[in-house]
Amino acid sequence: MFNRDMAGPTRFEEYSEKYKDLFFMTRRDGILEVRMLTHGGPLQFDWMAQTPYGNVWSDVGRDPENEVMILTGTGDLWQIGNPEVWTTKFMD
Repeated sequence: MFNRDMAGPTRFEEYSEKYKDLFFMTRRDGILEVRMLTHGGPLQFDWMAQTPYGNVWSDVGRDPENEVMILTGTGDLWQIGNPEVWTTKFMD
C-alpha cells in the first residue's frame, strides 16, 4: 500500500530539526539561511558528518518553499577537518 507520508518534500520543520547538530537553519520569505557548525564552532568535517552533509542538500533542494539559500560557516573558518579521521579506517 502506498504511504502518502513518504511522498513529497520533507517539511522545513522536520529537516531543520533533523540536521540541527551540523546545520542551523532559519527561513523567512523564501530565503533559507544555513549555517554549518559543530558544537557552536566551525563545522568539523569527519566521517560522522559525511552522510548528513550529503543528505541535507536533498531535503533543502526538494522544498518548494525555498527560493534562495545562503550558506555560511560559524566563526572565522568555513569548516575544519578532523586530523584523527585519517588514523581511523573508513569501515571502523
